[in-house]
Amino acid sequence: DTVLGVLIRGGFEPVQAWSAFTLIGSYAFSTVQNQENYLALEHQNGTGGYKIMRLQTEELKEIPYLARALYDLRNEPGFPNFEQRYAEQLKCLVAGIAAQRPA
Repeated sequence: DTVLGVLIRGGFEPVQAWSAFTLIGSYAFSTVQNQENYLALEHQNGTGGYKIMRLQTEELKEIPYLARALYDLRNEPGFPNFEQRYAEQLKCLVAGIAAQRPA
C-alpha cells in the first residue's frame, strides 16, 4: 500500500500504479529465477550457463548485433555480473514506467 501511495501521489492513476508495482515485483522475481537457472546450468554443463552464451564464432556470423552484445557481456569484469545487469535493466524498466506518468 505504501508503494502504491507513493506512485499515486506522484501522478499515476491507481491502475497504472498497480501495473508499475507488479511489473517491478515480477521483474525482480524472474531475475532471481534466471540467475539461479543460469548457475544450475553452468554447474551441470561445467561452463557457460545458457547455450546462447556458449555460441561459437561460426554460429555468430549470421547474428552480428547479438554477437557484439554477447562479446561485451562475456568480457565484463566478474562475468556473469548479475548485479550490474539487474541494476541496468531496472533503470530501463523504471524509466519506462516514469514515461507513463502524466506530466
